[in-house]
Amino acid sequence: MHPGIHNQLHVEEHGNDALNADLSKRFIRDTSQALDKTKDLLDKAIDARAAMDDLCDSWKVSWIDFQKTCDDRLRECRMTRSALEFEMRNMMTGFRDIRAFFLDEKHDRQVERLKEFIGLCERLKALKESGFLDTVADTILKLENA
Repeated sequence: MHPGIHNQLHVEEHGNDALNADLSKRFIRDTSQALDKTKDLLDKAIDARAAMDDLCDSWKVSWIDFQKTCDDRLRECRMTRSALEFEMRNMMTGFRDIRAFFLDEKHDRQVERLKEFIGLCERLKALKESGFLDTVADTILKLENA
């Protein structure tokens, strides 16, 4: 049977008033069910939104703390890197100076002069311990005063 024909037969059997009353009852029932489902859905949406707000609020504080900690650590790393670079440059300058000293043409002569100076100091120490330097100093003072 064709749906349009079924509706015509149904209308003819019960009449327009009965059909309108039946349609009204169905519409009210369906509307009531839809409202109940909508209310349930709205309650769930409100609960979900409240949960999301709580999560966002607690997560936001943690995220801000994390970012601040990252910024602090990054600043510390940069300061440490700068200090290390400064110290390395100073050390490398010192090493270059030492290398230049050992590779310099005058190195052998300077080492020889240093050995001569050390020898002179050792002789002066020996003369001081023997008392000879004190005797010479006393003699110079006496000659100066005479």
